[in-house]
Parts: sequence; C-alpha cells; structure tokens
Amino acid sequence: MSRLGLNIRTGSRLGRRNVNQDRVFFSGRMVAVADGVGGGERGDVAAQVALGSVMLDSAAWGDAESPAATGAALVGLAAGAHARVVEVGRRYGACESTLSMVHVAPAPTGEGSARAGSVASVVWVGDSPVFLSVAGTTRQVTTPHAQQSPTGRTSLTRALGARSAIPQSQQLLLEGAARIVVATDGLLAVPAPLLLRLIGDIDASAAHCLERLLEAADQSGARDNVSIGVVDIVEAHDDDTSSWTSALGAPVAGRQLLGPG
Repeated sequence: MSRLGLNIRTGSRLGRRNVNQDRVFFSGRMVAVADGVGGGERGDVAAQVALGSVMLDSAAWGDAESPAATGAALVGLAAGAHARVVEVGRRYGACESTLSMVHVAPAPTGEGSARAGSVASVVWVGDSPVFLSVAGTTRQVTTPHAQQSPTGRTSLTRALGARSAIPQSQQLLLEGAARIVVATDGLLAVPAPLLLRLIGDIDASAAHCLERLLEAADQSGARDNVSIGVVDIVEAHDDDTSSWTSALGAPVAGRQLLGPG
C-alpha cells in the first residue's frame, strides 16, 4: 500500500485594511484560521486570542486515537477558544472572531483497498470557508454561519465571543491525493469560477496554489484581509521524513508523513 504525506503552506495579505485582523496557524497535521469580526479595534485581539488558545491547547492534546476522538478534540479546542475570547471581552470590551480548523490523519486500516486513505476533520464557527478538491471535483464543504438582511448586509449568526458559538463539524473520508484549503472570507472576493479552478488545479504545488490565490484576491480588489492555509495530501516518498512547525500568524511551510513509515 502507498503512503500519504502532507504538504502545507500558509500565508496572509492585508487587503485594503490598515490592520490585519486575521490569524493563521499551522502545527503538525492541523491548520486553523481566525478572522476578527466587524473590523473593530479589538477584532485582531479576538483572532489572536482564539488562535493562541488553539495553539496552547493543541500542544497539550496531541493526536487522538480515532477520527471520532479527533473531531471531539477539535470541538473542544473551539470551546476553549470561545471561553478565552469571552473572558477577554469581559475585561476589555466585546470582541468576536471566526474560527475554522482542519486536521488530517491516516484513515483506519481497512481491507480491500490498495490505496492509502486519510480522514480530514473539519470544525468551524462563523464564515471562514473550507474547500475540498478531490478526484476532479472542487467544492466548499462548510456552510457559513451568517445571514443576510433585506438591505444586503451580512451578519454572523455564530462567532467566538458571541452569544452563539456552537461549532459545526464534519469528517471527510478521502482516498489518495486531495487538496484542502481553509481561508478567511476575504478570499471570497475572488469570483467563484476562478476560485474553484485555482483550488482544483492539483497539478500545481501547494506553494504555487497559495501564491495564485493570494494574487487573485489582490487582483479582485479584496477589501478585507485574506489568510489561507493550503493542505495537499500527496504521495509520500520513502526518504521524505522532514517536518516543520510554525509560529502563530507567520507564513509557514511544512511536510509531514501520515502514519508510520
């Protein structure tokens, strides 16, 4: 049976904002983004607190033993982040953030398949989208927690630090190569046909995909900050045992094998 590995790239652009209220975090098999809500003065604080919480709690958590346990652990990370954002809001004034996380692990060993598989656990609160490209099909796998008013204004129905912060989750059972993109909603400034085409071009490397997505957001006149994590699930070579981790919010890159060598 072949082995799979992860090739991860993350990056962020300011857009037309004066302050970057997005945060992006990568460690091991997980990528997360947070987007401070509303463009207010504490949006960046909320996003920083949210991903700081995820960073601290995930370091103590480690990898769960089963996909179900992984999903539950990610929901727990979201709950912990919400509690910390609420506490900061009580001390310094209300602040809110979205949170979207993706964790990829080897699929449980099964019979009858010669191809390696993986399980992507996705947990989100808010409207930061997650996309999946596999077997020639690219789609958004998250449903935004948002509503539109009669005047066309969009507001969140769930966010960390808000009254409702119930995380939504799903697990994707994948076979062979795939690409997952997690981003803040500034990326949605890119027209949908172009966005899906860029994500779906899995012949392009994760680094090239990230660069093209950020450029497309700039060229589309994105007003909001744009932060992106590209996770490529790729065939792993026997001598590829390197791995990297990141600092909070920094552009990073990494590769890691899934499962034992």
